[in-house]
Amino acid sequence: MSKNEEAEKVLKLISEIQNQYKDEFKAQAKLFKSFFNNLKDDDEGNEKVKAFISKQNSKTRAEVIGEIAKEDDSKNVLYLGIPGSLGRSYDKVKEQVKELIGILKKGEHENDILNVLKQSDVKVNATTTSIMYLFFPEKFIPIAGPIQGFLAKVGIEIVAEDWEKYEEILKELKKKTILDTTKDFEPSFTIAFSFASWLMENQVNNILSKFISADKNKPKNIILTGIPGTGKTYAVKDFVESEKYEYELVQFHPSYDYEDFIEGLKPIPSANGQIEFKLVDGVFKKLCKKAYENKNEKMYVMVIDEINRANLSRVFGELLYCLEYRDEFVSTKMTSYIQNLKDKKEQKSYSVSGEQENIGKFSIPSNVIILGTMNEVDRSIDAFDLALRRRFIWEDIGFNETALRLYKPFFTTQFQSNIAELIQKANNLNKKLSEEIGVNYQLGHTYYFKIADYFNGDFHSALCALWEYHIKSIVREYCKIKFGENEIVNKLKDFKESFIEKNKCNE
Repeated sequence: MSKNEEAEKVLKLISEIQNQYKDEFKAQAKLFKSFFNNLKDDDEGNEKVKAFISKQNSKTRAEVIGEIAKEDDSKNVLYLGIPGSLGRSYDKVKEQVKELIGILKKGEHENDILNVLKQSDVKVNATTTSIMYLFFPEKFIPIAGPIQGFLAKVGIEIVAEDWEKYEEILKELKKKTILDTTKDFEPSFTIAFSFASWLMENQVNNILSKFISADKNKPKNIILTGIPGTGKTYAVKDFVESEKYEYELVQFHPSYDYEDFIEGLKPIPSANGQIEFKLVDGVFKKLCKKAYENKNEKMYVMVIDEINRANLSRVFGELLYCLEYRDEFVSTKMTSYIQNLKDKKEQKSYSVSGEQENIGKFSIPSNVIILGTMNEVDRSIDAFDLALRRRFIWEDIGFNETALRLYKPFFTTQFQSNIAELIQKANNLNKKLSEEIGVNYQLGHTYYFKIADYFNGDFHSALCALWEYHIKSIVREYCKIKFGENEIVNKLKDFKESFIEKNKCNE
C-alpha cells in the first residue's frame, strides 16, 4: 500500500467514525467545555484536571465524563475520544500544566491561545496539547504517542519542539481534511481523530498489516492466538476483504486430512454409474494454482480457522518444507501417479505450475499467505510440534475494551451509560479466572456482546441473563480443568460474585 493510499484509508476511517457518532461527539465536546468553564480558579482547576488526566484506567475517565453528563443533564454521550496517554508524565510537567490552565482560563485569549503560548515557557508535549484539546476540541489536536503514529499515516510527521511547529501541524491537518485553514475543526472531527488513533492501535489489522505483504522477506505464515471470544476469525476476514485479497477459508477439525487440504484419490461417480477413484485437488492446492497464475499481480491468503484442531503433521505432510522455502518444488505422494499419466493435458491440470520440469510436484508461491487462528485454551494445542511451530509467526490477541465501546447495539439500546460498568465486570471476572485457573482461560470481549440481547433498561437483569445463558457454562468447563467435582459448585458461585454483586440475581 502506498503512502497516499494509506493516508486515504486513515482519513476515511476518521470520516466514518465522525459521521457515525457526530451528534454524540458534539455533545461530548460540549461537556468537556462545560466542565472546564466551571473551574473556579487555577488551584482548584489544577486539582480537577489532575484528577481527570492522571488516572489511566478507563473506568475513572468514564466516571468523570459521567459526572459532567449529569451536570449538563445530557445522557446521550459516548465515553470515547479521550486520549489514553494523558497524565503519564504529569509530575514532570505539573508547573507547566498549571500555567497552561491559567492561560486557557483567560477568556480573552481563547482566540489567540497559540500566540500567548509562544511567549510563555509552556513546552509542547503530549500532556499539554491533550489538555488544550480537552478545553477546546474544536481548535487543537493532542499529540500523544498513538496520534503521532496516526498523523504519520496521513503524511504529517510530528517534530513539535515549539508552538510554531505545532501550529503548522494543525494547519496541515486541516488541509488534509479538506477544511478551510481559517476555520476551526468540528468537535466531532477532533474527537473522532483522537478516538480513531486509539482504535487503530488496538486493531488486529495492525498486527496483520505488519506481516501481510508482497515483500519476499516478510513472514508468510502467521497464527493469531489467544483467549476465546476475541473475534480473531471475524477480524481476519474483515482485513483480507478490505484489502481485496483473494482468500479461502477452511475450519480444521479432527477428521480433516491431507486429501482435503492438498490432494488425494477420492471416489467419484462415473457416467455409467460406477464409482471410480480420481485425483482431486484440495482447497489449498487450488489456491496455490491460482496464485501461480497471477504471480506478479495479487496476493492470496489461506485462512485456517481452529488450525490446531486437526492432526497437523498429517494435514501438512511435505508442506513442512514448502512453508519455509517458497517457490521451491517438492515431490508429494501423488507425484509419481501424476507423472505416469499418459495424457499431458491431464498431467498439467494436476500440477501447481505449468512448468514441465515441475509436473506433479508441489510448491507454495511467494504470493500466498497462510493465516491461522486458534484459542490457547484448546487442549489440542499439542498438535503443533516444534518443527511446525517454528515456521509460524505467533501473535497474541487479548480482551479489547475498545471493541465493547464500539459495539453498535450498545448505542441503539441506550446501553452506553452502562459500558464502563460492563468493562469493569468483565475485567473483574477475567482477573479471577486468570488467578485461579490460568491466563489463557479468560473470556474475550465478544462473550459480553450478548448482553445487548437481554437489555431492556435494567442493566443488572441483563447481566444476570448474560451469566446464566452464556458465561456460566464456559466457566464451569474451565473449573473442571483445575478443581474436583465437589469443588465446582462453590467455585462457580465465587466466579459469579466477581462478575455480579451477591444476591443481585433471582436464583
